[in-house]
Amino acid sequence: MKPYTILPLLLYFLSICSLLQLTKCTNNNLAGATTETTNGIVGRICNSDNTPAPYTIVSLLPNDHNPVTDTSANSTSIDTTNSDGEFTFKNIAPGTYTIIARNATAMVGALIRNIDVSEDSLTALHPANLDNTGSVATSFKKLGSTTEKSYIYIPGTDIYSFVKDEEMIILDNIPAGSFHEIILSRADGEKTNILQKEIIIQPEQTVFIDNPLWKYNRKITLNTSSSGASINSDLYNFPVLIRLNSTNFNFSQAQPEGRDLFITGKNGKTLDVEIERWNAQTSQAEVWVNIDTIYGNNADQSITMYWGNPEVTNVTRNNFVFDTSYGFHTVWHLSELSDTIHDAGTHGFKGVRYGPVRQAEGLVGNGQIFTDTGAWFEMGNICNAGSNDLTLSAWVKRDTIGLQTIFAQSNGGKPSTTYGWSFSFDIVDNIHFYAATAGSSWGNNGAFGFWGKSELKITDTTTWHYVAVVIKRTGNEGCRVYIDGVDVTDMYEGFIAGVGNISNQLPFRIGAESDSQYSFKGSID
Repeated sequence: MKPYTILPLLLYFLSICSLLQLTKCTNNNLAGATTETTNGIVGRICNSDNTPAPYTIVSLLPNDHNPVTDTSANSTSIDTTNSDGEFTFKNIAPGTYTIIARNATAMVGALIRNIDVSEDSLTALHPANLDNTGSVATSFKKLGSTTEKSYIYIPGTDIYSFVKDEEMIILDNIPAGSFHEIILSRADGEKTNILQKEIIIQPEQTVFIDNPLWKYNRKITLNTSSSGASINSDLYNFPVLIRLNSTNFNFSQAQPEGRDLFITGKNGKTLDVEIERWNAQTSQAEVWVNIDTIYGNNADQSITMYWGNPEVTNVTRNNFVFDTSYGFHTVWHLSELSDTIHDAGTHGFKGVRYGPVRQAEGLVGNGQIFTDTGAWFEMGNICNAGSNDLTLSAWVKRDTIGLQTIFAQSNGGKPSTTYGWSFSFDIVDNIHFYAATAGSSWGNNGAFGFWGKSELKITDTTTWHYVAVVIKRTGNEGCRVYIDGVDVTDMYEGFIAGVGNISNQLPFRIGAESDSQYSFKGSID
């Protein structure tokens, strides 16, 4: 035998083997594929390595199959693949179908959807490969009792789960693929697709559906880097204001008063929210949200706002945005039209309007405008600072200049044991703060005051300004005054460490001293 005769025979043998290997999981010569004329489906199920998958259970279901209600024997057809991974369904009514193939031992599956079967035809499918399955997780706890006797399912499959309040619902053993429908079915028969967009199920992965049935959501980025708010340190339990208007929000998508709106933070945690104003007619809203942690010098953190669920009568709200545990003694938005103003914090302190003061457009929602002498809000004896640190702040827009009181629990004048404290504009328009528990002159032990720089005082009558004073009882350097976020602290008179327990029986007032003197003229928010 000549040596060269071995090569053609070997090549012929290898060619035959390769051909056999290539045809292991193709749809050539499927059982009955060339002989059946009645309505039917033929196909082949393969393993992930493309070898045939024998003894795999294959279910055929209509595309709109509901696994809870469609329980008759005629609603599902089942076959088991032969040694070549082949399956066959015969005598099928014309329609659109889904096939689910599962190997229970290996916990793998495959899904073939939108199979059209027409009259007097045989449909040969492309091979489908088995792979590890995935899952979907969601919760309906915000819907409360509306979930009773409800369940979710994937149409055209046998995958479903009943809904239980306050519990995470799992749809398990889902073949990998893309899905655009997961249906919530209620006891009254109403059905709703809980997916806002198509989801992709990956092998051995779980897709979490946050807040199903809310049609709309938006990510809001909190940029504290140098390109944003330029905040270097972390902030904790910090109220953030979100302004909504016609350019960034479609008010017709939300329920009246924004009662279906809520916001989540990291890991999907629901955050405390307060809506200060919601006016769908003018497309204006101011929403406060308390964020547990805002990281300094970070441009990637975000919160997510949800709205657009007509089934929610009211998302639970509380007064925790400005909770006392976060250091807030009291917060007034001053947005009321009535004669009573309400505390946005947990203390619930109320105030009463006196004199010519009325609701007006503020910087954040509505505020109050003090139009003449004798206008103030009487708040009661509620702001004795004691020996505590103290922070006071407000938005102000002046109508006139000169000596005017922003806040005070004091009758002013000379220091005394019952002087209390006052936050005001002085006679030359410098912003200042005074507190006393002793002494007869400013600078004595027990009497303390300080003020802002004269070159940075507020004398205009057209612009809103943010004014704040911070009192640290440990020393003068911790006492600062700010205008529009800028430290304008200038000079001190006396020492804060010498001031004792700040307390008196006088009423705290917004817009005047406790004796009604030196009232504010302009707007406060």
